Amino acid sequence: MNDMKKWVLISFVLVISFLTACQSADPLDLSQSPPTDNPESNPAEETAPKDSGSPNDDQSSFIEDEQEQDPIIQQLEQMTLKQKIGQLFVVGFDGLTPNDQIKTLIQKHHVGGIILFSRNIETSKQLLQLTNDLKQLNQSNQIPLFISVDEEGGRVSRLPSNATKFPSNLFIGGKGNPVLTHDIGLVIGNELAAHGFNMDYAPVFDVFSNPQNTVIGDRAYGTTPEIVKEHGNALMFGLQKSNVIPVVKHFPGHGDTIIDSHKGLPVVHKTVEQLKEMELQPFQGAIQEGADVVMVAHIQYPNIDGSGKPASLSKTIITELLRNEMDFQGVVITDDMEMGAIKKYYGAGEAAVYAVQAGVDLLLYSHQYDLQLEAIQSIEVAVETGEISLQQLNERVERILRLKEKYHLNDYPLSEAGLEIIGSEEHQAVRDQLMD
Repeated sequence: MNDMKKWVLISFVLVISFLTACQSADPLDLSQSPPTDNPESNPAEETAPKDSGSPNDDQSSFIEDEQEQDPIIQQLEQMTLKQKIGQLFVVGFDGLTPNDQIKTLIQKHHVGGIILFSRNIETSKQLLQLTNDLKQLNQSNQIPLFISVDEEGGRVSRLPSNATKFPSNLFIGGKGNPVLTHDIGLVIGNELAAHGFNMDYAPVFDVFSNPQNTVIGDRAYGTTPEIVKEHGNALMFGLQKSNVIPVVKHFPGHGDTIIDSHKGLPVVHKTVEQLKEMELQPFQGAIQEGADVVMVAHIQYPNIDGSGKPASLSKTIITELLRNEMDFQGVVITDDMEMGAIKKYYGAGEAAVYAVQAGVDLLLYSHQYDLQLEAIQSIEVAVETGEISLQQLNERVERILRLKEKYHLNDYPLSEAGLEIIGSEEHQAVRDQLMD
């Protein structure tokens, strides 16, 4: 019991008293069931008091009591400024074992999540040991880590060679079988979870609308928004059912670009109205079906935001379009802030501040320790000087905490026994069905 996270303890005690009366299931159950029976439910709405008419003193008192009893709000109020800022960051590092830099980022800077790449992965046993070690490093913190990876399938796959491997998303979408796509998502999700992951930067919701676009290409499910939406949602549901957080990407659409944002800044000269005819349709469908996290791309849209900032740093695109117009209430994460589209034009700290001001919740810095520290320190200065208000910071951290609570994240180590499902006959049968 001493190793349990403080915010989980608070939530557990409060919920147990409720469950005693209602005789419902334990919400901290970490089984392979979906995190919610209703994929459209919003975790923020589940704790919000409902408006029953004109406000009065009794109702105001009730609302205040409800807020005081909300374990997430209680947790937020107890966090230091450094702990709050740390939750905004997902960071990467070099090596097959935790190095001193990632130890510092976790234990001193309280980062909210880790991203792993092929450079961190060799075998299933090594990978599981690594994710267990990262969790152990986080024991002094009160909030569990996002442990994330790019596992789209096809040419973007980080899992070890013994994992079940699938062909490209374009091939999958071409099969026209969303039920099978859901099963693929379940296989990928279960194998990710067995290795200790709880977040996947997938599915890809870009429409392959430009044949010259090799950056996305066969990573997309199809050339029409209907195909992409149908199969993207199916894979998203499969990941959710395996209790892995899906991250839909790359908003507002990377399918009509030629320049690789890893190397430079793509420019798309479409208006919002034109995006609504193609690129935005799959994302709107994902939002309506309960998307938890949206990744925003490093693409410039001069006819939407004349400031010259890419979507990932644009308040017009993130707050006005994604949040207000498209009604996305979940977590927004940037694409890697060390990519050429950002690095060539902005300092690491400058870009981090712009992104948070624009409405971003999570900042992804994949590799360079000096850039990671610069970004963390810049956010701290921005909050202290009022460039980012404490209210803005709290809103972002609250969304992050609610997402971690929704998926019952914890830092308990996993057993090697769970690796038996990796590349199993049952999982290979799903792949074989796809290839028939």
